[in-house]
Amino acid sequence: MQTTQRPSLSIANEHMTRTPVQPTLQLRAHGAMARPASAMVTYIKIVAPCALTAALWTHVWLGSFGSILIAVAVMAGFLALSRLFIAAGKRSGWARRVSFGERVWLNRMVVPIPQNLNFRITTLYLVFWTGTLVAMTGGFTASLLLALSGLTVAYATQFVCFRKLIHLHSIMQDKTALYRFWSIEAVNDNSRSGLQSA
Repeated sequence: MQTTQRPSLSIANEHMTRTPVQPTLQLRAHGAMARPASAMVTYIKIVAPCALTAALWTHVWLGSFGSILIAVAVMAGFLALSRLFIAAGKRSGWARRVSFGERVWLNRMVVPIPQNLNFRITTLYLVFWTGTLVAMTGGFTASLLLALSGLTVAYATQFVCFRKLIHLHSIMQDKTALYRFWSIEAVNDNSRSGLQSA
C-alpha cells in the first residue's frame, strides 16, 4: 500500500523555511516617509543662526515681544522657502549631498553607520546648537560678545559637520537600494538627452 505525503504539509514546510521579508518592508516604509531635504534647506541652515540672532536683537527698538514676533516670522519664512524650493539644487551639488548625508545619519537606527562618524556628527550637532543658542541669547540681551562668540562656534562647527555628512553619504550611498535611488536623476523622455539614452 503506497502512502503519499499530503501537499498541504509540503507547502507548510516550504512556508516555514522561507526567510522573513519584514525587515525589507520596514526599510522601504521608513525610507518612503523620510526623503532627503532639498539643497535649499542646507542654505537656510547657513543663514538661520545669523538671521535669528539679528531678529532677536531688534528688541532694542521693538521691545521683547516685537523681537520674538520677528524671530517667529523669520522661522516661518525659512519653513516656507524649504517647502517652495523642495527640488532646488543639483543632486550632485555639495548642498544636496549634505542633505543626503543628514538623512543617512537620521536613518542610522534602520541602516547602521560607522560608529566613529556617528559619534562625531552627533557631537558636532550638539556644539552647533549650543553655539546658536549662545548667539541668540546674545541677540536677545544685546551682548555683542555673546552673539559673536556663539556665531563663531556655530559656523565653525556647522561647516565641519557638513564635511562629515558629505563623507558619510559617500561611504553609505551604495549600502542599500534606497540610498542609490536618492542619487538617480530623473530624465524627461521627451527631452533630447532622454531620447538619446532610450
